[in-house]
Amino acid sequence: MGFRKMFGALLSLASVVSFASAWTNPIRSPGGSDPFVTYSGGYYYLMSTSWTDVEIARSTTVAGLKTAEKKVIYTSTDTSRDSNVWAPEVHYFDGAWYVYFTAGRSSDLDGQRTHVLKGIYLATMPCFAAC
Repeated sequence: MGFRKMFGALLSLASVVSFASAWTNPIRSPGGSDPFVTYSGGYYYLMSTSWTDVEIARSTTVAGLKTAEKKVIYTSTDTSRDSNVWAPEVHYFDGAWYVYFTAGRSSDLDGQRTHVLKGIYLATMPCFAAC
């Protein structure tokens, strides 16, 4: 029993070590604040933010995210939600992609609110319409 646990732990460690060597940190520089990564349809998708927008980049490898083109999928001129954009997450549910993030006013943090974007899923393009 002890051998099986030790063997399982060693296998887990070996897979982590080999997986980690597939890229170097940082995986995105400059940029890449509030990162969220997901994998779908053969691509890694990196969501990140700047002060005023949510961006997405995609690549077939984690290492490729370092230089992948970023596309803005959210920005706003509405002063109630044009700044302090944070913490994007993307989830696939019932045939659509949903991006959740917070945004608020530039003057203070009291106006932070959760927002959601709904994107489409196409079998030939497993991404948001912006990709």
